[in-house]
Amino acid sequence: MAPERFTGQTVTPAVDSYSLACVLYEALTGHPPFAGDNLESLLAAHISAPPPRPSVANPAVPTTLDDVVVRGMAKDPDDRYGSAGALGRAAQRALQAGSAPSTLPHQAPTFAAAVSGPHADQPVEPTQPESRRRNWVLPTIIAVAAALILGVLGVVIGMLAGNLGQPADTPPSATGKDPAQAAGPLPPLVTGPDQSSLHQTCDDGFAATTASGFGSRAGRGTPETSCLFTNSVLTSYWAEYGNASPLPRAVSAPGAVDCGKVPGALCDGSNFLMHCQQSPGDSWITCTGGKNARVYLW
Repeated sequence: MAPERFTGQTVTPAVDSYSLACVLYEALTGHPPFAGDNLESLLAAHISAPPPRPSVANPAVPTTLDDVVVRGMAKDPDDRYGSAGALGRAAQRALQAGSAPSTLPHQAPTFAAAVSGPHADQPVEPTQPESRRRNWVLPTIIAVAAALILGVLGVVIGMLAGNLGQPADTPPSATGKDPAQAAGPLPPLVTGPDQSSLHQTCDDGFAATTASGFGSRAGRGTPETSCLFTNSVLTSYWAEYGNASPLPRAVSAPGAVDCGKVPGALCDGSNFLMHCQQSPGDSWITCTGGKNARVYLW
């Protein structure tokens, strides 16, 4: 799915170009464009990692198709193709350009030279049928991919339609009561002093100063999570979105140290890139990232 679906940006038809480019990459290489050990790392790749080039994963792919995939998977929607059809036409042109026969004399022997050589008794295999076959393979792949994407979009739209009319800061299971109370039990919070140099204790958690209801309170989810960072994630979440949602979101939150100094952490400059989402069956939002950091919002 396109990066803007996870970052709260306005969704435009450019998401179709992104999805089709991902399918095109997988059709050309046999692998999805990004791989991750978990959902958090996969979302982070779609949000911040540069688009991959299919010719790197599969040398048989013409390099002319690299530009099609890179543009189709551009992070900025304005940099992508205007429609899935435009991407398909660009891919077809790229394939034709990548498979065009060379005009160098030594690579294009004449018919006379071919029949007068030492192997004149061997039939010359025609190349035109192969060229024709290659010309329809990619358009067929693109047509099938476009149909699959339209089907997936229909399912997603159907799922999202069930949430229309619900306030953005209210989880689907909440009632007319205080959302914080109607959402269910508290998450599995970690109590006691944290492992920071200050060894702070924040067993009561933190509350947002500009909001109330679902997602406006935060608590530690692992011993490695500090009280300072717990409050930082809560503050950054509400400053970025202004509401709470069960859908996947990325949050850039500052910590006590520069993110670049923490091995394996996903960073947004000096900030830590946290991925927040309400899992099925939970009455809270779980934000993960950093070095085994976890923050619960409820």
